[in-house]
Order: sequence, then structure tokens, then C-alpha cells
Amino acid sequence: MLSLSLLTFAACGDDEAASGQGLDAVAIEAEPGKAPEVDFEKKLDPDKIETKVLVEGDGEETKIGDMVTAYIWIGNGFDKKEVLNTYEAGEPEQLELVEELLPGLQKGLVGQKVGSVVAVAAPAKDAFGEGGRPDMGIGDGDSVLFVTEIVSKLSEKEAEKAKAEQEKAAKEAEKAQKQAEKKAAATQKKVDAAKKKAPKEATGKKVKPAAWAPKVTYKKGQVPVFDFSGTPKPTGKLQVTQLIKGNGPKVKAGQTLIVHYVGQVYGAKEPFDSSYSRNDVATFPIGVGQVVQGWDQSLVGQKVGSRVIVQIPPELGYGEQGNADAGIKGDDTIVFAVDILGAV
Repeated sequence: MLSLSLLTFAACGDDEAASGQGLDAVAIEAEPGKAPEVDFEKKLDPDKIETKVLVEGDGEETKIGDMVTAYIWIGNGFDKKEVLNTYEAGEPEQLELVEELLPGLQKGLVGQKVGSVVAVAAPAKDAFGEGGRPDMGIGDGDSVLFVTEIVSKLSEKEAEKAKAEQEKAAKEAEKAQKQAEKKAAATQKKVDAAKKKAPKEATGKKVKPAAWAPKVTYKKGQVPVFDFSGTPKPTGKLQVTQLIKGNGPKVKAGQTLIVHYVGQVYGAKEPFDSSYSRNDVATFPIGVGQVVQGWDQSLVGQKVGSRVIVQIPPELGYGEQGNADAGIKGDDTIVFAVDILGAV
């Protein structure tokens, strides 16, 4: 079932959009059951809603209150990019035709014959409103192209059954959400308690690190700093070594780690990030994709109490895009020293 929150919006002002190209700016090839092939030949910038039936169906005409199954394709008229394509799911979505539907989308679904494929060009005020939908890639003031295909109209009995199933699914989702929130609150309570008990630094036995590892200097009250002089160039592979071997339990994927850490680009003079500079330990889920892959792959299986050095190649760090805010380029190797103080 397609979420109505994606397809409805609160009423907004009646500001006039600038006059421009409507559906004549777009070439569309449509075939029932297949995603449309859309070519934005010019910027789509209609001053009012324009509608064109690309394929006329021979079924019953739809009206407000009907429950239909439909495919919906949405494109951003400003940057000419696809932002929604329900054809990818392989089957049409169930959708109730309500007054709150986006005006542009309503034109493509209400008052159309079942089996039809309809194109609708809509200015921003008749699409997603003044605020747009940034989460969908639609900015403030962007015009929108809707292509709708009405596959079927549900009978009254089928619609009632579908609505009952939707209500049941909504209740189950709400229940699951509450359970997740309860579990998260319980986990946070455990994490907070563990933070209070956690030592200030790694507590295991000192061990000799691997030969590739840079020297890292720890001074009380200061942020640790790496010295890369004399170290071999990065291999392009994930490398992990211990400075202190902990004797606590092994870290498991899905746990929340309590750590102190410092991160530095290989060859740089100063760290780009550090929990020490915030004078507080960091906590985060490990092994579940919440941090860079290099952390997930290197810290799971380590023992609590350990101090490890992790050298992470770009593809397991911030990728080709890097992290401009941290001064990390797309081809930078990043190095971390991590004290694992607890795992919950």
C-alpha cells in the first residue's frame, strides 16, 4: 500500500507560478504495465495543471472514494530526474482516491477510465506545495511530472477488505514502533549505566603492534596524535592491530559500543575527529551499518578493554566522495586509535 503521506499535502497559498513549458516540454512513451520512458526535452515549468491521456482505457471512470490499484511515476521538472517509480515493485499499489490527494496527482487518477495511462504536468503549488519534498528530491518551487496508470478499481467488498487490512497493518506498525521505542529506551538506559561504570581508558595488557602501525602518543588531558614518520604507505586494505589486548567479552554485531577514539588522515599532522576533544566517550551501534564499514569490520570480535589501531582504505571509509567537513578526500586513508571501554 502506497503511503498517503507521500501523495497528500496541506493546503497552501495561491501564488502564481511563472509561465513556462508544460507537457510539450516532455516526450513520453507509455505502455500499460511498463514504466514510462520520459525525456525532458526542456525544463518543465507549467503555470497551471496540464493533463494528457497517453493510453485510454476502456474501464469504468473513477471518482473520489474509490479504491484503485495503480502505478505512479513521478519526475522532478526542474532537475529532470525520476523521484518515484512504483513499477519497480512489480505490482500496482492499492490507493484510496481521497480529496487530500495532491491536486496534480488527483487529475491523473480521478475522473479517468480504468486502464488509462495519464500524464500530468503540475506547477509546485499543485504538486508538493511551497516546501517541496526534499526527502524525495523535490525542492521548494519545483514543478512535477506525474504519470499514472490505473490498473483496476476494487469492488465495494474488495475495498472494505483492503481498508480493513490497511487498518490492521497500521495498528501492527504502531505496535512495532512502540516496541522498538521501548527497546531503544531500555538499551539507552543500559548504555547510560555502562558509561558511568566504564574506565577512562583501555585496561588490558600492552602488546607489540604490527610493524605498519603509526606511533600514537597519549598524554593526560590532551587529544592523542599519530606520528606517521617511518611508516610504510597504506596497502589499500583494511589493517587492524592491537596496542592493548583487553580481557573482557568479545564485541558482537548489534551491540552498542562505548569508546574513546581519535581519527586522523594518513600523513596528516592533526586529527580530524576525536572523542577526547569533547571530553566524553562516544557510543554507537556496531556491525549494523551505523558507522563506516572499516569500523564495523574491525571492531566486531575485539575484546572489551582493548586499544586497537585501525587503518581504513577509502572504500571502507568515506568512499570516493570523502568528507569535506572533516577535510577527508576521496582517496584518503584514515587511521583510528580506539579504546573499547564497554559493549551493551
